[in-house]
Order: sequence, then structure tokens, then C-alpha cells
Amino acid sequence: MIESCSKKRMLLGITLLGGLTILVLIVESHWTDTTGGKVFVENVESNSTCLSGEDFKIISECHPCSAFEIASQSIGVCTKARYKEIIECKSGEKITRSCDRVAWLEERTFWKFESITFVGAILSCIAVFWRENILRQRVIRKVARQLRGSVPIETLVTLFTIKYCNSDVQIRLVRDANVSAENSFVVDISTFQYKFIEYSEVSEIASCCELPNLEENDKSCIAGLCATLRQIIRNMLFTDPDHYSRSLLGFKESCLLACSEASIWTRFCEVDIVSTLKSTFEQNQDGILPMSLARFEKHMSQPVRLHNIYKYTMSKKFTNNAQQDKSTLPEHTFAEGLTLTLADIIIFICIHTLFTFIDRKQIRDIIPLTMKWYENMLTDDHILRSLDILRIENSYNKEVMVNYSLPHTENQSLYKSDPKRYKPRSRIYTRQDDIDYSLGKIKDHEVPVKLDDLFGQEKIVDWSAIPHEATPAGGDLPNTRLQRKFQQLESLCKPVLKLAKDGDTIVDFCSGGGHLGILLAYLLPKCNIILLENKAESMKKAKDRVVKLSLNNVIFYQSNLDYFKGHFDIGTCLHACGVATDLVLQQCIDKNAAFVCCPCCYGSVQDCHRIVYPRSQVVKDILDNRSYLVLGHSADQTHDVENVKTKQGYECMMVIDTDRKMQAEENGYQVYLNKLTPETCSPKNHLLVGWPSRLRN
Repeated sequence: MIESCSKKRMLLGITLLGGLTILVLIVESHWTDTTGGKVFVENVESNSTCLSGEDFKIISECHPCSAFEIASQSIGVCTKARYKEIIECKSGEKITRSCDRVAWLEERTFWKFESITFVGAILSCIAVFWRENILRQRVIRKVARQLRGSVPIETLVTLFTIKYCNSDVQIRLVRDANVSAENSFVVDISTFQYKFIEYSEVSEIASCCELPNLEENDKSCIAGLCATLRQIIRNMLFTDPDHYSRSLLGFKESCLLACSEASIWTRFCEVDIVSTLKSTFEQNQDGILPMSLARFEKHMSQPVRLHNIYKYTMSKKFTNNAQQDKSTLPEHTFAEGLTLTLADIIIFICIHTLFTFIDRKQIRDIIPLTMKWYENMLTDDHILRSLDILRIENSYNKEVMVNYSLPHTENQSLYKSDPKRYKPRSRIYTRQDDIDYSLGKIKDHEVPVKLDDLFGQEKIVDWSAIPHEATPAGGDLPNTRLQRKFQQLESLCKPVLKLAKDGDTIVDFCSGGGHLGILLAYLLPKCNIILLENKAESMKKAKDRVVKLSLNNVIFYQSNLDYFKGHFDIGTCLHACGVATDLVLQQCIDKNAAFVCCPCCYGSVQDCHRIVYPRSQVVKDILDNRSYLVLGHSADQTHDVENVKTKQGYECMMVIDTDRKMQAEENGYQVYLNKLTPETCSPKNHLLVGWPSRLRN
């Protein structure tokens, strides 16, 4: 059946049938005998006196003889042809002659055929659209079945936020072919505008980052849960600045703005509480609740952090003079204070989902502040409307009573600035005895702490031939920093120019305003440059400069280092703070890529989920973690030349960067450790240049 074909094939078939019909009619019209006026005498009445060549006209079209005429043979022509027509000769004589076709019958048959064809076409179109609708519903049901038990918690949080904001963002649901041991949750996607795709169909720019991410265009992508959700909200504000979702961004639109590496609060919302839902929470008789729940309960018991606390307390004071003590303190209504923010949305959906594993009635007295906050969230109309997408059934047994309890946690908020986090005994101080001990161990084991020759300095960077916007002067730097920034960029550009080949992908990690990456994009037009930065404001400045320069080889990723997973050939970073330098180096090693890195903020190095110090096995065998971090703190004491600590600070810098160098060498890299030129362009002037040995030899 034609209706079982696709739209294109159906249209082609109908066109062919129509063309064939027209062709048949044309051929038939040429084959039809047009008698012109010649009378077949043998087929006329025998008593006719009309001459065979005489002109005539048809006064009665060809029509069937009646049954009586045929049976009685009253009209001779009816006995043979059974069809007759009446003509009138020029002389006025009327005669009857036989005929072999009936014009009015053929015309009626023709219009019947045309009508049937037209009706058939209409029915075929209806059948096609009906079938298409059925197939669409089947696809939706198939997707729903595929999504059942396969939606990770990050997707659940993202869909919930989209529903809350009533966003019209285009959604691409990516099917993961890998079987995951993580929890998954059922959602109703029928109210969303989405497209279901395979992982192989994900765009190139989006495939380079962890999901969820937001693809702005083919040159810009935002990755990371918090950054993605913030941008979804900001997109709503572009068209409607007064949209109710504006409050989700918090004071000065800074809610969850900091990256998870720098902010305890962002890490809690983006990583910690989300991770709680990834593993199966089995009901057990011990009843130990998740640590994230305990931390949030403690957080809700702390004083509210308000940026306008003075204004708030004064308004309380003058509205009710009778109560000026504790009543002037603001109530902890939501996670960040008095207004509902994006942090509340993320935490709410996680805790709401967690309550499908735990009977919340049994823990009401254990986490009273969390329950009060949770019930308050349920009074929000947008929250209630958004909950309709959830299709999660309770998995706990109501008949089983569990003795729940909270794990021990510090009585402090989830803000890094909380004074309760200051613990002098746990802090690492740069006591001279500790520094001497660590440096002595390095010397005793004869670790080769030394500088190498400069690499790539024969390359020339002609600043006079470079457009203003591609130089630091085009990046709104103050004059006091401008000259030093020129020198720093030139020192990093030269090794990259020597290592780079046409077609290479170069990533400028922690790119900031794009000083290094934009310069490389101009100098290496046949290379692809990726600017990776987690601050939206810095990324916007870089985009504006790229537009002015009309560079088409630059791609932007607003993302943390952790979320970028694309292929690249060279990784660079200028003054990546603390552990960020080691994250960049590890990314390069994992991707078998060359690196050109200038470290910074040695005192900020600390263990994280991906990085453990010391880095190299050689130094691990010599120093423990604390002794190593002592050197990191001392390495930040590189002040002016007259300062007595400066020489020691540079010595500690050498140890830290030698450890980094040896870690790369242990992974098959050839590494140069030298300094920026001139050395005075920055107190943090070390430069690590390395590449996989097998790629260079």
C-alpha cells in the first residue's frame, strides 16, 4: 500500500501515477478515430439516400439501443453494434447509423475514474498522517520505556529545573549504550519538546564535555550541572527580564557562580548531594542516613548569610521596637537565606528523590530543620507543578521500623567563609623547622632539582604585526600589568609555536579573558584553539575580542577542567592556581598531549578527588603529604629580592615543579623546566614544557 511508504516515496508514487494517467489519455486521444464527416455506408440504414461523401452533423450522440429495438430488429444497425447515433445529412435527411463507443458513457467513466483517484489520494494522505501519528506515539512510548530506569540524577535535576522555569530550551536526550551501576529514575517527558538521539549523533562540540551541557552554538558550549542550569535561567531572562525565575540566581545573580573546586557550597550542590543519589540506598537496620543529609541539617542550623543583613535588622528594629534581641535575626527559610534560589531547587529534587528510599515520617525528628525547609518548598506553586514529571515510586517498606541516625559531622555551614571552619591545629604553617626538614630530605636523596635549557626561544613573536585586540592591550589590562603580561605571553607562545603543527587542537586551560588563547589563534590560523574557562564574565570578554578579530578557529567552553574530555594535541595554562596546574598536566598526560604550563599559587595545592600529592613516585617515597604541603606554602613566599624568605621560596618552588616534571617523565614524557623571560615578569616564573617522547622521536 502506498500509505505504508514514506512521505517522499508516497509523493513520488502519486506523481508517477498522475503522469501515467495523463500519458494514457494523450495516447488514447491520438489513437481514437476521428471520422471527420465520412459516413460508413455499411453501418447505416439500408433505406438511406444520404451520399457517403455528403457532409453531416450528429444530432443524437452514440447511445445504447433499447432491448425492444434489438429484439424486434426494427432498426437494422442495432442488430450488430447495439449502439446507435442519429445524424442529419446536408440534404436534411436523418439517418441512424451504428457506433462502437458511447461518448457520454466514456465521459462518465472518465470522471468516475478521476473521482476515485482523487478520493484514493485523499484517503492515502489521511492514512499516511494517521500512520505517522501512530508511529510517533510508538516512538514516545519506546523512549519512555528506554528512559524508565535510565535517567541519571543529573538529568532529573536538569529536567525539573527546565520545568520549573517553563523554559523552551531544545532538549536532546542521549541514550547511553553502556550499562551503568548508578541509580536511575523514571520521568514523564511528554510535556517537553525533545529529540531522542544516539550518543554517536551528539554534536562534536557537545561530545567534548560531560553531560548535561548546553550547546549555545557550534562555537560555544557550557558544561557542568550548575553552570548549565544557570544559563537556562539566564536564557529565560533574555526574553523576559522580569521572569519569576530571576530570583533563582540569588544576590547579584551569584548563586552557585563559583566553581566546585573553589566553593564548598557549589561542590555540595553539584557533586556531594547529587552523588548521594547515584548509588543504591538500601534500607538497613543500622539506619545511618547519608552524610550529605547530615551536613545540610547542620547548615540549616547556622545563622543566615545575608548581604544586606544590616538593612534587614534595622527594618525589624523599627517595625517592632518591643522585640530587639534574637527576633531581629533573620529566619533560615531557604538554603541560602530568605529567598528560594537555584541551590534550593537542586537540593530539593535530590532530597525529594531520597525520600523514595527513606520513610520521611520516621526521620522527621532527626532532621527537623530539613523537614521544615522541605515542607516549605512544597508550598511553592512552581515546585508542585514541576513535580508532575516525576514517576518515582517509594521503594521502602512502610511496615519496617528503622532506627535512623545521622552520621557525625562538624557543626558548621557549607560556606567556605564560615568562621567555624578556622581550625588552627589543622592548618599548615610555614614553620622554619618543618621547611628545613622537608628540604633536607630532598637534598639527602639527591633529587635532581635544577633548571633546564630554554625551549623554543628561537621563535619570534613580532608584536608590531599583531592586531591590537590580539595583544594584552586589547584585554583591558591596567598599565601597571601590561608590559609584564606581554613578556609572560611571549614566553609561553614560543614553545607552543615550536610544538604546534597545522591542524593541531590547542586548549588554553583557565583561559580567563583569553589573552594566551587569542594570541595563539591569531599566530596559528591553521590550528584549532579552545578557550576553557569557568567564569562567564571572563568568557564573554574573550568572545567579544574574538568577534572583533573575526577569528574562526576559536571554540569556547565555559566549564571546569574536570568536565572537558575532548581530544587535543597541546595544553597550555598561564598561572593556573594551585591544584589547577596539576589537573591540566594530568589532562595532558591522559590525552597523550604536549603541555606548556606556568604554575601559580603553590600554597593552594591540596589533595582533591583526582589529584594526590606528592605527584611523582620519587618524591612520594621521600616526603609524606604534610611535609610536601609545607614546601608548597613556603613556595608562595617569593617576595622582593631583599626579603630573606624569597630565596627559600624559589627553592621550594623548584622542588614542587621538579616533582611535577618527574611525574610527567614517569609517564613517558620529555620535560623541560625553565623560567619565563625575563624572570622579573612574574614572581611565579617557572615554565614546564613537555611532550610524549614517542611523538617527537
